[in-house]
Amino acid sequence: MIKTNNNISKPGSLSALFGFLLALTVLFPEVGLFSSSDVQPNFFLLATICTLILLNTIRVSKIGSFYFTLCLLCLLLSFIVHQENVTWTYILKYSISLLSFFLCYILCSNGVLLISNKLIIFAIITYTLVALVQFTIPDFLTFLVSRSQTQTTQDLMSSGRGMMSLTGEPSHFGKTITILNLLFVFNTLVSYQKVKNHNLLLFISISLFVLNLSLSQSFYACAFHFVCLIGIFYILNRKLTYLFLVFLVFGLVSVITFLVTVFPDIRITQIANDLISNPEMLLVQGAMVRVMNIPLTFVTLSNFGFWGSGNSSVIFQNQINLGIGILEYTTSSRLYGGFVEYILKMGILSAPLAMAYIYMMATISRLKLVILGSRRAVGIIFSGMLLLLSSQDGSLASPLMIFTIVYIFLKSKVLLKGTIRSNL
Repeated sequence: MIKTNNNISKPGSLSALFGFLLALTVLFPEVGLFSSSDVQPNFFLLATICTLILLNTIRVSKIGSFYFTLCLLCLLLSFIVHQENVTWTYILKYSISLLSFFLCYILCSNGVLLISNKLIIFAIITYTLVALVQFTIPDFLTFLVSRSQTQTTQDLMSSGRGMMSLTGEPSHFGKTITILNLLFVFNTLVSYQKVKNHNLLLFISISLFVLNLSLSQSFYACAFHFVCLIGIFYILNRKLTYLFLVFLVFGLVSVITFLVTVFPDIRITQIANDLISNPEMLLVQGAMVRVMNIPLTFVTLSNFGFWGSGNSSVIFQNQINLGIGILEYTTSSRLYGGFVEYILKMGILSAPLAMAYIYMMATISRLKLVILGSRRAVGIIFSGMLLLLSSQDGSLASPLMIFTIVYIFLKSKVLLKGTIRSNL
């Protein structure tokens, strides 16, 4: 693995400048001028330049370099196995995705790339203000996002969906807010200063969830944010979590009925109503296939076989019994992304990547922090939330998701070694 100093030295002025610019590319991954790409290559390009310039001061262990080389070799072998259908675009896309992970790992380990809570708040405010303006001026700053060329904010509003803000679609905006919420909570809990008011942290998390509901209005994204919110509640106040779940069980139907009555034209309330009154209707919603991304990916893998799908153009018509009805869906060599996309694309050759991912999640799950006077196993909650978010809809090259996993892993590793004492 990459060597990390027990006391990470403060970056110089050049490193600090690169760190700030890199942080912006992480926090706004879909802002850029490259067409036909949700996630822009800004992070990869800047991270490559930064690594080359700071090469003499960056430390990388032999084990880390060897393991990354092994992963890269497996990706190359996958290209060779599927040479009849791979293109240069395909090779470039997955090579950049894997290299972005390693570059982020190097820069975080060496203290070049760090994101403070101030920057997270700045990003949240920026996303929020842009989304609010888009309710009045639908095309506001949409030229900064490539997807906006084919799907305008006005189209989303007319269909009852929410705002895109500085992302390609409402679900991406919602997922971004969720990840920023997770990062903010983790940063606060592992900070050197004591957290005196956990209720404030709960209030901020609830506010971000309400913000997500109001602006993105993506049922898919808000559902995962809601699950993460329960996890955050459980970390900070277990008693309140139990009361909240009891309220959820007995009050959910009333709340959804009220929302449908007050906001009948909003798509998210319509889907929520179907969830309660007519669950089989959810089978025709695109969000259902996204929710089932992980199991459906493995079902699709069984169609392609041992070596994975590569860049195959073959299309399958599949169906699966979910209990509430039969979900019929069309699959090809890619579903909705997430880390499981490596498994679908590379098959057995993805084993080294899967092992590295499992190792990182297992390391995070061991983290324990003292909260309200008791030592709690918060790591298992954070690893669960990361697993949920990183295995669902999203690009493999998304620097925000990559940074979140790498940063929380490295921070957890240092805390587990006892080099930083957290007295909350």
